[in-house]
Amino acid sequence: LAAVNLGHKTLFVSTYRYEGMEDWTEEKSNQIIAEDTANSVVYDIDVTYTIPVNFKQRFLKDSRVKIGKYDYESSPLPEHLHRYLKDCDYVAGSSEFVCELFRKAGAGDSRVIRIPNGVDLKKFNKSIPKINLEKLGIKDKFVFLAVAEPHYRKQLDKLCEVYCETFKGKTDVCLLLKTRVADINVGFEQDIRPVLSSLLLKYGSQMPQIKLITTKIKDLASLYNACDAFVLPTVGEGWGMPFLEALACEKIVIAPNYGGQLDFLNEQNSLLCPVKISEAMSREQYATMRIDNLTKNDILTNNAHRGFVGRPDLKSFGELMEYAKNHREQILEQKKQAMQLTSEKFTWGNAVKEMTRRFE
Repeated sequence: LAAVNLGHKTLFVSTYRYEGMEDWTEEKSNQIIAEDTANSVVYDIDVTYTIPVNFKQRFLKDSRVKIGKYDYESSPLPEHLHRYLKDCDYVAGSSEFVCELFRKAGAGDSRVIRIPNGVDLKKFNKSIPKINLEKLGIKDKFVFLAVAEPHYRKQLDKLCEVYCETFKGKTDVCLLLKTRVADINVGFEQDIRPVLSSLLLKYGSQMPQIKLITTKIKDLASLYNACDAFVLPTVGEGWGMPFLEALACEKIVIAPNYGGQLDFLNEQNSLLCPVKISEAMSREQYATMRIDNLTKNDILTNNAHRGFVGRPDLKSFGELMEYAKNHREQILEQKKQAMQLTSEKFTWGNAVKEMTRRFE
């Protein structure tokens, strides 16, 4: 849509589904394809965003420049993906973190480019009306928000644990989790429900409030704007979109000092937690695990390592959460301008400009 708004002839094709898209449909794609075929249209830039094994089959036959885009969350890029990098003219990551993985995998400096993601400032800004948290039983509290799929690398369990330990006995805080409740056999590695049950047994009446939202929220900015700080102790991100969305809504962001989010997060606009580089558990590497080579026990334990991640120091993470609660206005005053400048820099329009300028 940003490309269209900038005047580029654009075709978008989903290889997954169109459900939920507000501004594009499968019918629209099919109409453009029919017109392109009739007029022998050749596209200058052809980008596919998929796992490298799919690069070759996803490109248009006659496009001039073929770019394979993929974001991997830990280091290094698995060796069995290296050979597919040759199936495109350029290989792209959203962040410098991912681009460096491709360079080390043998793609070479000249073939690696960065195509950043962006945020739609019309949809994510502090003026979007807040969702009513009182309907969830949240009133007069400092609210920490985490928005994440239940992938193990997001460490929602660790977030809940450090939150409970930091604020045990406190009644003026809430941790709000926007996630899915999913069985670990359907594509995700964590079910948060037993985690919460275990914490309730451990802390009892001393457990600070935790609320779970699993239903779809059409206007996600309304959720960001109802909260005070965004928190996620993820061990690895290729980009980290919710961090940027939270910045655009001028929320305090607490994040690990590692991964793709460091393309836009820094000490001026957020609170960064120190990390320790350590071997990744198999279940923290969901995208490219060779399931046929692993037992179920391997997947659920530490026995099958795939590279390295940046594991946040949870004690420091808890201290940053407490600092954010106690110094909210001071932090926002110090970081608001940097939040705004970052959000204005990383828009979808600027992402398109960054991509196309290389081939003009």
